[in-house]
Amino acid sequence: MKIAFFGTPEYVLPIFEYLLKNEDVVCAVTRSDKPFGRHLQSVPSPIKKIAIEKKNSVFTPENLKDKDFISQLSTFNPQLAIVVAYGKILPKEVLALFPSGCVNLHFSILPKYRGAAPIQWAIIKGEKETGVTGFFMDEGLDTGKIIFQKKIKIAQNDDTVALQKKLIFVAIDVLSETLEKIKKGFNGESQKGEASYAPPLKKSDGKIDWNQPAEEIHNLIRGTKPWPNAHTAIENEKSKIKNLKILEAEIFPSSHLAISPSFPVGSVVFIQKNIGFIVKCNPGFLLVKTVQPASKKVMSSWSFLLGHKLAVTDKLS
Repeated sequence: MKIAFFGTPEYVLPIFEYLLKNEDVVCAVTRSDKPFGRHLQSVPSPIKKIAIEKKNSVFTPENLKDKDFISQLSTFNPQLAIVVAYGKILPKEVLALFPSGCVNLHFSILPKYRGAAPIQWAIIKGEKETGVTGFFMDEGLDTGKIIFQKKIKIAQNDDTVALQKKLIFVAIDVLSETLEKIKKGFNGESQKGEASYAPPLKKSDGKIDWNQPAEEIHNLIRGTKPWPNAHTAIENEKSKIKNLKILEAEIFPSSHLAISPSFPVGSVVFIQKNIGFIVKCNPGFLLVKTVQPASKKVMSSWSFLLGHKLAVTDKLS
């Protein structure tokens, strides 16, 4: 079966390489080259680099409805499209090119978390499991018939990057099963259950509200890595920091603290030598271990404390 692959970022390379090794991939479609670095040199996507290296035909259309692109793609007579994190919605003109359909590997258990950021939102919302769904694409947003799904547990300290790495291996398993089912003529099953959505993250989504429970703030810190990152502000007599990214934290057991209940929410209640500082949430406490002040390098919270004289009773806002 002749396959066209649609994908862009580096993390989907193992999926593309699996297809190149095991299936008849006739071409790849990826995002156009982007300017990068001080001199804004044009840089190809990771998928394009590998496609060229493997002497595989590659397209980088700006407009997927472009007649020349559609005509050139059709000359390869692809029967099936595999789409993974391509970055654009395929129009009906492209969907219609493939007799066996267009299959998307989506990093959630559909119909939950339809949209662009399913891994991030699953963590932010405190889900205990997620997975990968292989499904036939239609003109809706991740609404097509399901071919195969596989679930995994979300570990308590998984962030977006760690969970994404785990899901890539799951995705290869799902892809293998999905292709076998398609080759046997399976047409998929309608999605069942209540749908939820995972829109692209905005910078404002990372703003910490210390009036939230410690567990929810911990989920936000994990789910917003590597962008936009959870962030807060500090204002005291010694320093004023408008944007402090909290990159690593852990829930701290309240039984290990002997502090006055009069501390307001968002206060630094304890400083743990050589590690970091503990902040009061509502309810619970977070031990902040790694931070990044605006325009500064990533640093341990202890290094930050030494440089900024953060003290017990100082408040984060």
